[in-house]
Amino acid sequence: MSRRRREKLPNDILVASRGKEVTVKLRDGTYVTGKLESYDNHMNILLLDAKIRFPDNYERNVGDLMIRGDNVMMIMTQEIGEVE
Repeated sequence: MSRRRREKLPNDILVASRGKEVTVKLRDGTYVTGKLESYDNHMNILLLDAKIRFPDNYERNVGDLMIRGDNVMMIMTQEIGEVE
């Protein structure tokens, strides 16, 4: 009997990325990189040791940062392999 691989869902990827570094693109073109601590179903995100890179390439370390979900355009994760 063939074993069918389950498709990864967005929530599966976020769950597997908790505690790992992610980059979040905001609506204004700003990128924020940090360790994903938590998130909710509104896509509010808490990042630890966050660094902001503004559209003019200026970077600033900001420590722990809460991002409101309305501002999130995209979340980029590192390659996490197979999600069970």
